[in-house]
Amino acid sequence: MCRVIVLLLLCASGAIPAADNSLRGTLERVMEKSLTILLPDARLFDFRLPKKADLSAKALVERFHLGDQIEISFKQIPSYFDLDAELPRSLELNKIKLIKPADAQDVRAATWTRDWLRPGNLLRGPDVPVHAVSQWGKPPEDAVDAASILERGRALALAHASKMPNFIADEIADCYMSPTYPPNWMLLSKVQAEALFEGMGQRRRNQRSDGRKVPDGVPYPKCMGWGGGFGNYLRPLFEPECNTKFTYTKKIGRPGSEGFVYKYESPPEGCFPTSYAGPQRAYAWRTGSIVLKLPEGELIQVVGRSERFPQAYPIFEITETVTWGDVKIGDNSHLLPIGYEKVMYMRAGARNRVVAEYSNHRHFEAESNIKFPE
Repeated sequence: MCRVIVLLLLCASGAIPAADNSLRGTLERVMEKSLTILLPDARLFDFRLPKKADLSAKALVERFHLGDQIEISFKQIPSYFDLDAELPRSLELNKIKLIKPADAQDVRAATWTRDWLRPGNLLRGPDVPVHAVSQWGKPPEDAVDAASILERGRALALAHASKMPNFIADEIADCYMSPTYPPNWMLLSKVQAEALFEGMGQRRRNQRSDGRKVPDGVPYPKCMGWGGGFGNYLRPLFEPECNTKFTYTKKIGRPGSEGFVYKYESPPEGCFPTSYAGPQRAYAWRTGSIVLKLPEGELIQVVGRSERFPQAYPIFEITETVTWGDVKIGDNSHLLPIGYEKVMYMRAGARNRVVAEYSNHRHFEAESNIKFPE
C-alpha cells in the first residue's frame, strides 16, 4: 500500500479483550517504533515499543519471526496520534513471550492480508502471493462494450494515480451523530481546513472546528476522521493484482452525459487498507459501485461499503461516497475530488456521519514521491 492510507478515525475507541492486559496472537509486523499482532478473529493490535534495549525493534527481529505465536503483556499509555504511521497509539509493549515458532500455516495466517507488506516491516516473509487478475462480469446484451469501457477506465485511473497533481482545496464539512435507527441526525460540529493532497495522500492545515483552531494533524473533536479516500481508491480498485471483481449493471444519465455503472467486490486480502477503532484494527470485505463516464471511461464516482468485520470489532459497517469532477487549475483541467460522504455504523447502535465539500482547488508546489511495495 502507499505510505498514506485511507484513515478511518473513530469517535469511540474499541474495547480491549483482556482484563489482565495480555493478548495471544500471530506476530505480523515489527517496525522501528511499533509491533503488530493478528488475533485469531482477524483483529489487529498495534503496540508502541518502549525505550528498552531488549524490546527494541532490532532485538525483537533477532528473537522472533513472521508468524510466530506469541503472548504479549502491555500497558495503557496516554493516547496520541502517531503522524509517521498515521495511526492512534494507546498501548505500549511490556513483555513478549514465544508460545510456538511459526509453521507454514502460521505464516499463511500472518500474510493473509497485505498489512504485513507495509514498508518498514523488519520481519522477513515469503514472496508476495500472486493474486488472480481482476475480473468483470459478463455484460448484458445491450451493453456489449462494457468490458472495453472498464479496461479503458482502469488504464485511465491507474495513469491518473501515477501522476495525480499536488493541490490544495478548501474543505468544509458537517459532522453528525444519531443514537437511533432509522437515524435522527444531530449536528455535532462544523469544520473547515485547507486540505493538501500530495500524490495519493491527504493532510490538513489551518484546521478549525466550530470556529476554534485545531492543531494541524490532530483529529477534529466531536467528529470521526475521514479523507485520503481519493487517490487511495484507485490502486485497490484497478490494479489487476488486487483481485477486485467488477460486474456491469446499467447505463445512467442523459444523451451527452452518460455513464456505465459497475458493481465491485474486494476481499479482505485485497489491497484496501484497514479500519481502526482505538487500539485495534481490522480488514473488511469491500463492496460498492463505480461510475465511468462515457465514452472516455473516466471515473466520476465511487460508492464503497466495508462490512463483515470480526464479531468483536466495535464497527459493523462503513459506507463512503467519493465524487470526482473536472476542475480547472490554471490553464489545465484535472479530475479531482469535489465531494465526500461517510457513514459509520457501530455495534452499540450509534451512527456517525460526515459530509464534506471541496472547492477553490489550486496548485501545491511540494513534491511527493509515493512508492508501493514490490
